[in-house]
Amino acid sequence: MRNSVSPFILLLTVCALVNSGCGPAEKESAGDRLRVVVSILPQVEFVEKVGGNRVEVSSMIPPGAEPHEYEPKPSQLTGLSSARLYIQVGSGIPFEQVWMERMRGVNAQMPVIDSAEGIETIAGDPHVWLSPRHARTMVANICRGLTQVDPAHRDYYERNRDLYLRELEALDEQLGRSLAAAAVERFMVYHPSWGYFARDYGLEQLAVEADGKEPTIQGLAELVRRARELGVDAIFVEPQFAGRSARTIAAEIDARVISLDPLPRHYADQLRRFVAQLTQNGS
Repeated sequence: MRNSVSPFILLLTVCALVNSGCGPAEKESAGDRLRVVVSILPQVEFVEKVGGNRVEVSSMIPPGAEPHEYEPKPSQLTGLSSARLYIQVGSGIPFEQVWMERMRGVNAQMPVIDSAEGIETIAGDPHVWLSPRHARTMVANICRGLTQVDPAHRDYYERNRDLYLRELEALDEQLGRSLAAAAVERFMVYHPSWGYFARDYGLEQLAVEADGKEPTIQGLAELVRRARELGVDAIFVEPQFAGRSARTIAAEIDARVISLDPLPRHYADQLRRFVAQLTQNGS
């Protein structure tokens, strides 16, 4: 009887030896990826969604750090010398106001893209990314930056951009439906980070802190009075701030204190969590 090899087994053997054209295309090696630096963690997700396996992204402000006060480490500044692109938020976050020119000076050849270009900003509120609608503008600007430094892969970036824009549009619609169904009208926060979100959905943001300052004793009493009058049953605080006055108000009105990071690494998940808390509490 003749020995024979199944054509299927032969194909598998060839694929294993060659380790090339069979199955999904290999990812870009680390050396081939574009090194992109951003200011805040939500931008990491935006860039990765558009850049896919063509990019390596790092954030200057690490998890838990406060953008008003963070100072980059010397190693972070040195690392900018090899960056192909910097994508700033561009809406006036204090970190960029203090450090952007110095970061440009580290690498004069590094293009800097303003991801907030085209967004109507609110005076004194840099948190544009917390609006899914503005996030779409940021993503479009990010795509423009990537194609500027890597025009050979324009089609790849634009396909990824369009897919992610559809995800953000669906997220916006989902959040809007949930808020409307629960008839949410307002919410109370320690730090006024959610102004763009409130503007998107016709909500009122009640903030404990104003102009970066804790309320006075009289101001605290007025906040307690108003929160009680409006039936606030939850106050949102941020891990970047102590929020002691928010906890004082919560104790006075028997409200829950909910920690929510406005600089999330997982963007859509955090916005869904915020809306889930709002619709659960009706605050």
